Amino acid sequence: MAFAWIKIEDTTPDKPEVWAMAERLGIDADAVVGKLVRIWIWADQQTVNGNARSVTKALLDRCAGVTGFADAMMEAGWLVAADGGVSFVNFDRHNGETAKKRAQTARRVQRHRAQGDTPAGDTAERNAASVTDSVTKALPEKRREEGKERENGPQGQPFIPERMNTPECLKAFEDWCDYLDAAGLDSINPRYNGPQAEAVWKQAHRFGPEKWPLCVQFSIANAYKSIVEPSEPIAKTRAKASKAKPDQDPEFLKTLEAYRRWPEASEEHRQARAGHLGDTLLRIAKRIGGDRFVAVTEYTLPRLAAEFSRVKEEVQNEPF
Repeated sequence: MAFAWIKIEDTTPDKPEVWAMAERLGIDADAVVGKLVRIWIWADQQTVNGNARSVTKALLDRCAGVTGFADAMMEAGWLVAADGGVSFVNFDRHNGETAKKRAQTARRVQRHRAQGDTPAGDTAERNAASVTDSVTKALPEKRREEGKERENGPQGQPFIPERMNTPECLKAFEDWCDYLDAAGLDSINPRYNGPQAEAVWKQAHRFGPEKWPLCVQFSIANAYKSIVEPSEPIAKTRAKASKAKPDQDPEFLKTLEAYRRWPEASEEHRQARAGHLGDTLLRIAKRIGGDRFVAVTEYTLPRLAAEFSRVKEEVQNEPF
């Protein structure tokens, strides 16, 4: 018998968005996770692609059992107002039939690789998994000899150099993966690709445990697609990183505030945004896309701020 299910990452309970929602709502972070799961189950059951037309925030608040829960999701970047209703951000990465098939395929591949390390005596486990795992025989992955380990680590797991296995370096790796997630760059995200994870840790080893977290921070702040080493000395880079604020432009902050205060597509919210921003800032926001201001996260903020600066310059140079 097949059961309905949704995909949730094991890092979700510790995500900054969860803690921010807990603080805003005045409830426990674990309660936030439970209510998020309830909302995401509802979205998986009631929508095809995460777009819920005619659905109000009040309905989602009732589903969660907490007033203001939908607003907190919007502020966290997990929900946006769209088409007279709401839309769940990045729904197709975690739910929907396509996303679930990807997750199931990844699990079969992992189990297929792990069979190489299963003792010969565990025949019952092999037989139980044989029907499911037969699908993986078509994958372009050559089976290695039983019990053999890769030169740099166990099969299916990236090797983390000993000197890089520190809380700071591990957090930098997770920050980089979260940033790529937020930017929609799944194809180059080492979280979902073993060889890429291995390559990232090899690069990290070359940089060293002191420099690598700074390189990650520098690359995220500049919206790069790969981890780049700053040309300046470490001390200077660290000083800049501690002071770097990509959203220092007062006009950018004003625009961001408008979409946080009035995120909906209703006429009332449109008029409120227009009155707050004025013609020029409203033109800039519309050209970029208002939904991007609503769904912004700490990882997409640098890219959005940079685009705002570019579009603002274009608008200012346009003839009236």
